[in-house]
Amino acid sequence: MKIDDRAGSRSGSEAPEKLMDLYYRCDDSAFAEIYSGFYPAIVCFFRRLGFRDDPEDLAEECFLKIINTKETGRGRFQQEYGFSTWIYRIARHEAIDRWRKQGSGILLVDAASDEDGESGEYTLEHLAKEHRTPHSNLVTREFFRCLQHCLEGLPPLWRAVLLLHAEIGLKKTEVADILETSNATVTRHHRSSLSQIASCLGENGFKFAFLRTERSAAGAASLEGG
Repeated sequence: MKIDDRAGSRSGSEAPEKLMDLYYRCDDSAFAEIYSGFYPAIVCFFRRLGFRDDPEDLAEECFLKIINTKETGRGRFQQEYGFSTWIYRIARHEAIDRWRKQGSGILLVDAASDEDGESGEYTLEHLAKEHRTPHSNLVTREFFRCLQHCLEGLPPLWRAVLLLHAEIGLKKTEVADILETSNATVTRHHRSSLSQIASCLGENGFKFAFLRTERSAAGAASLEGG
């Protein structure tokens, strides 16, 4: 089901939080702008979580749920929360529902403790920078194919943390809100996911030093705050 034809286009661009306010005030063109702006990213999110057959259908369900908040008045977007946090939380619950229906037993929840691990933060960019061709500044195609394979091997929760923070660019505090867990847990899973990717790449013949940035007092505040 395609839902982007339900409203005309808008001229200009507004923040998604403002667009939601306009949509709730019966400006359907505001919804069209939200849809066109976020639909591709939500499809990509589901695809990278492993839903290869129907990521578009899952994304459509997310936007139908947004429409439903207007029509029923339940679960409406609250302006004190960021729109990205809200829509990715909807996407997270959609993924959970699909996994439950499939009987896979895979849930984007975490029952582990919130203890933070050793200091230092790793970034996906570090991994890419550490494997370049000898005569160019470009990462090899082979490396990226292997990186994709390693990403797919991550536990769903770790993969979600990595996608939301390192790829989509959300702050760790926002990722914690989406996954309904603590900042420390998000930090731990982010580090663990990159460590596993590094090991996976090493097993596939990519040799490099795994970079770390030591946390200063300011860096620690940045790490914990996202």
